[in-house]
Amino acid sequence: MARPALGRLIAFGNQKGGVGKTTTTINVAAALARKGRSVCLVDVDNNRGLTRTFSVPEEAFRSTFDIFTGEAEASECIIKAEFQTLLNGTEAVVHLPERFAIIPASRSLESLDQVIAQRPSIRPEKNFARALADLRSSFDYVFVDTAPNLTTPTVIAYNTVPWFILTARPGKTAMDSLSDAVQDLLQVKQFGAEGRLLGVVLTEVDVRTRLSKDIVQFVDEEFRATLENKKTVKLGFQNHISKTIAIEEAPYAAQTIFDYRANSRACAEYEALAEEIETRLKNFESLFGMTRGQADEQKRAANE
Repeated sequence: MARPALGRLIAFGNQKGGVGKTTTTINVAAALARKGRSVCLVDVDNNRGLTRTFSVPEEAFRSTFDIFTGEAEASECIIKAEFQTLLNGTEAVVHLPERFAIIPASRSLESLDQVIAQRPSIRPEKNFARALADLRSSFDYVFVDTAPNLTTPTVIAYNTVPWFILTARPGKTAMDSLSDAVQDLLQVKQFGAEGRLLGVVLTEVDVRTRLSKDIVQFVDEEFRATLENKKTVKLGFQNHISKTIAIEEAPYAAQTIFDYRANSRACAEYEALAEEIETRLKNFESLFGMTRGQADEQKRAANE
């Protein structure tokens, strides 16, 4: 697939923790990087799951908090290649994959609302939109890892990012959280956001179990997009991620699944999912067109 004129923005989310959201974000990005795509992961989750996965040392780098407050440009916050840290209590060097970058979150993100109240002129939504526009000019993909609730950073992301991927694992609470996540998307769209659901990824799937079969059926029946001709398109991704020990162990080594266990079944599953995401994104852009923000950005880029 040819590189788009500007990189694509995708947010990953759900209304429940522990459903593989951050793990999916990281490993889909790693799979795309292995295909030659450049990817930047942006952590706007107060829980800092993405940041913690790679054991980024607290306050050692500029973070998304600095972007929201206007104290740093996106380029000042990017971490690439390698960095020193404490990994499981021992000094170590974390090596990021090629064409793979992250912008970490810091604990200061928890105080963003107070900062906004004290300094209403900072306009965090404009600062974040400008940062994503800058990143789109440098990366093929920008993935935003959001919080499992409507925090201010997550609401800003929902208002800025045109495509969303939801994750879920088998279980009734996971089904309920998917529905809640869709309601949050619809709620934000009522205020002018143009984001569209790209699809639903199922993790920890074992098709031999009743729970897995139930959620596969639930997603297949409940998550569909309606076209102008009234036809529907299924939004559940066909490629699921199985439950494997290697996926759970990789974060303790601050690695993607490809660096931790290169020959595992999970690697093949994430590669297949990344391929499906790219194909669907291309098809959806053709079916639904670009959002107004995307079109405006491409016009500006053409005139520069």
